[in-house]
Amino acid sequence: MKHNHPDKIIFLDIDGVLNLTPERFLLFNKQAMKYLEDIIEATGAKIVVSSSWRRENHESMTQDFITHGCTQKILDAIIGITVRGYSYVKKGSDLPIVRGNEIKQWIDTHLKYPWHHDPKLDEQYKIYGEDGSFKMMSTNYLGKDYSYVILDDDIDMLYDQRNNFINTNADTGITQAHVKEAIRILNYK
Repeated sequence: MKHNHPDKIIFLDIDGVLNLTPERFLLFNKQAMKYLEDIIEATGAKIVVSSSWRRENHESMTQDFITHGCTQKILDAIIGITVRGYSYVKKGSDLPIVRGNEIKQWIDTHLKYPWHHDPKLDEQYKIYGEDGSFKMMSTNYLGKDYSYVILDDDIDMLYDQRNNFINTNADTGITQAHVKEAIRILNYK
């Protein structure tokens, strides 16, 4: 059963992937953006921003990206941002929230159990017993119903994400080899 939610997601960090300089006021790297566009074209994937470049709302983040020279194709592919895990931690706590947990929360809410995010999908995921009574909610499966790739120069991901994580180099950003690997992962191969 095919559901109406995105089934291929790129979790995108900016610094060390598209922005290859420590100065945040410089333009995104043109070659890096071209490589990201190649992944989008080959897979039809959408983008969820998992970077510290996340903003309070989509409009302010889009304006920030435009200021830094982001292409329209990339802007059009952005469908959301991950939560900021630190917003859930009690003030004064030093509990670390790794980016992998923020990504896991988005996957669980939007891909694995999308009816959590979009109640309109609720009926599509209900499983009924032979007597017609509600039995349980179904889930989606990685590599069958959805796929994702994480493009990030940091390594604070979860062990379960290791097969979907592409670790870029902060100095070179995304490369042609990363493009091939991302396409392979997103297209379930």
